[in-house]
Amino acid sequence: MFCNSCKAFSYLVAFSLISSLACLTPLLSSSMILSVLLLKCDFCVLNSKFLPNSLIEWLLSSALFM
Repeated sequence: MFCNSCKAFSYLVAFSLISSLACLTPLLSSSMILSVLLLKCDFCVLNSKFLPNSLIEWLLSSALFM
């Protein structure tokens, strides 16, 4: 269960991702959009204690190789 500040932070991250996608869609290919979104998620993913380390490493490597 998330605390209120964690829930507010997750809403802020989601809004940021949606805003980025809306701004970048006409300009970039889908793989570029995915890499930008994954890089923006790094902070959230690295601070999450609920995700296993292997998933964190996979997300980071996917973002770097795109």
